[in-house]
Amino acid sequence: MKLFKILYLYIFGYIDIRVSGFFTERFINFCFAKSIFLWKLNRISSGEIEARIMKGDFYKLRKIAKNSKCKVKLVRKRGLPFIINRYKKRKVFAITFMVVAILIFSLTRFVWNIEINCDGEFNKTQIINILNRNGIEEGKLISKINTSKTINDICMNGENISWCGIKIKGTNVIVSLEKAVLQDEIFDETKLCDIVAKKDGVVTKIVARNGTPIVKEGDMIKSGDILISNIIEGKYTEPRSVAANRRCFCKYFCNRRR
Repeated sequence: MKLFKILYLYIFGYIDIRVSGFFTERFINFCFAKSIFLWKLNRISSGEIEARIMKGDFYKLRKIAKNSKCKVKLVRKRGLPFIINRYKKRKVFAITFMVVAILIFSLTRFVWNIEINCDGEFNKTQIINILNRNGIEEGKLISKINTSKTINDICMNGENISWCGIKIKGTNVIVSLEKAVLQDEIFDETKLCDIVAKKDGVVTKIVARNGTPIVKEGDMIKSGDILISNIIEGKYTEPRSVAANRRCFCKYFCNRRR
């Protein structure tokens, strides 16, 4: 939208003016009353302002300046009409310039580059095929792109993808991917085992869900020490073996089963 506005102003031309006098506020009010749009208003001093207007509105300011007792000075002229006027004897150049400007504007409506950013190894050929299937490829109209549908398609059909984002920046389509983290192998709860320390450390908290705790909070432990035994001794039952299960919170070590 911003690019369209800039191109519109450039094609039709605009003028920077400086207004001086004791009644600059009255000058501004008269302009709004006559539907003359002023923008980039900037007060230079108490009796002087700068503003920008469309080329076609400049000649309407003579009467307004007279009624508001202000003086209007043209500071600079910008845009295609003034360039054409400057080179009016070179009509071929002016026409060529206009054609090029229109062509450049038209080209900005299409995709010209696809960038894939990822934090791991992906099958980029597969991703590109999914993008093409959803109408995202070089030379396609940007307005036809459905990013939500494409993201869902990539996440559902791509390999090892946990997150996907698509951003359109100018004529570039930027695809960001994050690799899925594979979960640890599910532990067989029927397997008899102990919980042992993987590293040296200090136990800060331990909750035995299954099995008998061998250590207490505050105990110093070494790598290989048994933390929870798979032997359960009941008051009225014989000792029996189980798959030790736990929730441990320790400093400087991690637990594992064996």
